[in-house]
Amino acid sequence: MRPPDWREQLRHARERGLTELSLEVGEARELPDFVRDFPQLESLHLTAPRLERLQLSFESLKRLRELRLHLPLLRELPNDFGQCRRLEQFALRGSELYTLPQGLEGVVRLELCDNPNLRINWATRNFPRLERLDLGNTLVHYLPESPRAFPRLRNLAIMGSAVSVLPESLSHWGENLTVYAENIPLVRLPVSLIKTSRLENLFLRQTPFARLVQCEEIQQLTVFERRLRLEGRRICRALAGRVRVVLR
Repeated sequence: MRPPDWREQLRHARERGLTELSLEVGEARELPDFVRDFPQLESLHLTAPRLERLQLSFESLKRLRELRLHLPLLRELPNDFGQCRRLEQFALRGSELYTLPQGLEGVVRLELCDNPNLRINWATRNFPRLERLDLGNTLVHYLPESPRAFPRLRNLAIMGSAVSVLPESLSHWGENLTVYAENIPLVRLPVSLIKTSRLENLFLRQTPFARLVQCEEIQQLTVFERRLRLEGRRICRALAGRVRVVLR
């Protein structure tokens, strides 16, 4: 059976006053500003494989709590998410986006994985409510230095990203924090982790750090690598019994 045309979906959703909308627009390269007709909308899932720009009036969605986008060709997002006062979950997977728009600082879940061009300037941004952050397979190469950046964070995923250093501020983030830092160019851990009580799980598989710490043939290592190995082992011993550290 042929799936309903997205225009028909919109018409039926409008007539029924739906609060949740999942829309696939196929080959459409442009979209009308349909969200103006849905001020009651609380959840929007949008899939548009040919769309390069998203020009929707998000400021009209005062009740929106969840926004999930799959827009592989998307290069730019509007900066009016700050008007969506109730927005709690934002997910953008697999796009050409280069920068994160403003207005998302109040969300609880932020999923940005598989955006290979994405970079984030953390300088002026704090996320006081954020509990889950997914930056896997992005160009994000560093994390905030501020201890107040993520006070409620419980789950941080940076697998396959460009992050090479975990900041000392990590020891101040969240409660019962799980960090997925696999397959990244990480060579050392922040010393501050030795004293933190906030970290619960730390996944470090397929990292230079994991290979160094587990290396038994130290004669093949440079002097610098030996120092890193010694420091890494010391931190892992200090975390034993308090934090689950997964190296392989």
